[in-house]
Amino acid sequence: MSDLVFRIATAALSLLAVLELIPYFKPWLPVGGSNATQMAIVFGLAAFFAEVISIWGIF
Repeated sequence: MSDLVFRIATAALSLLAVLELIPYFKPWLPVGGSNATQMAIVFGLAAFFAEVISIWGIF
């Protein structure tokens, strides 16, 4: 049960991190939308989906 709680918390925190990064991703600005922001968003989404898939595998 604690493993499930930990996985749900990790998924929620990774999704929250992605949602907080989205305002910084501005590809229409010359300096905005850096590759680091793009990579952080992609990594956060990958972590979120990995946790959701692992939660789904528990049931």
